[in-house]
Amino acid sequence: MNKTTIFEALFERAADGLLVTDRNGNILLANPAFWSSFGWKPHKGMQIGQFLDGQTSQRLLSCDMAQEFTGIKKDGTKFPIFFSLVRVPDDDDHYYIGQVHDLSREKSNANSLAREQQLGQLKSRLVSMASHEFRSPLSQIQLSASLIERYYQRLDQSKIMAHLQKIRLAVNDMTDTLNDFLSLERIEAGTFQPDLRKFDLVNFGEDLCAQMRLMAGNHQLLYQHNGRERLINSDRSLLKHCVINLLSNAFKYSALPGKIFLRTKINPEGYVITVSDRGIGIPQDEQKKLFEPFFRASNAGAVSGTGLGLHIVKNYVRQLGGEVRVRSHENKGSTFSLSFPALPAQIASSVHPVA
Repeated sequence: MNKTTIFEALFERAADGLLVTDRNGNILLANPAFWSSFGWKPHKGMQIGQFLDGQTSQRLLSCDMAQEFTGIKKDGTKFPIFFSLVRVPDDDDHYYIGQVHDLSREKSNANSLAREQQLGQLKSRLVSMASHEFRSPLSQIQLSASLIERYYQRLDQSKIMAHLQKIRLAVNDMTDTLNDFLSLERIEAGTFQPDLRKFDLVNFGEDLCAQMRLMAGNHQLLYQHNGRERLINSDRSLLKHCVINLLSNAFKYSALPGKIFLRTKINPEGYVITVSDRGIGIPQDEQKKLFEPFFRASNAGAVSGTGLGLHIVKNYVRQLGGEVRVRSHENKGSTFSLSFPALPAQIASSVHPVA
């Protein structure tokens, strides 16, 4: 076998794309792997710049190179490549020899590894936080249970009921924390999809307020609805989780008894759910970090919390096609608005009816 035959076999069977261009970047020769990488059959009259996003043949030929680029397939799909190009003199002329290596698999593996490491760090942090967040309510439950035994023997019903209330609140705190952890894991793993169903937004708001008034303490929770329409298409469970989180924050961060408003509005453009309080507010320079996981404002003080709630709210609202807006001034209160567009007719007609 002569050298020419060997080089032809290497060129034709190489796993990476190989090509030769003239001084203007016109492709003179390319192997099957090159055309296959970009989804083309062998094609004459093309320049190397046509295969690389945002590049021109003149720029590519300005110097020898070996670096990452974004390739463009025939159907417009973009993918990562490593592209090297060297100038080869030939008498009074010169040519360019290039190599194209598809990085899609390497990038995918690297992203998967980074994702696994991120999830591992997240789980470690959640375990650490759970041990901290559960310690206080568990201690409260244990103390109240012991005191109930003592007061039961004396038949002191008022003190028994007071400690049963403390146990109930402690269990609620633990449930909220656990729900935040489970929600974050679902978000990070990407394992949930909204279940869109048609339901009455006014009934939803009234029922939610009736439930949350048990947790409101000395605060007054008020509900208002604006608009004639009452029906929306959404995931009731995800929406409930979002609103409960906002109301819980309003209760926790309003130090003095006051009014907290839950408002709903439906119009032709969509629907809006708003929670307003007159609590401690959020420092202006910290609001940009508000929806980051584990973030807690500097003025939160000793109020318990995981720093996950608003991060979860933003992700759930995004899954439902909406957005979260916040207006807040320190020591004056906060208003969170969840805005959702009206669903297109073809989607709205396909949602499940109310059970």
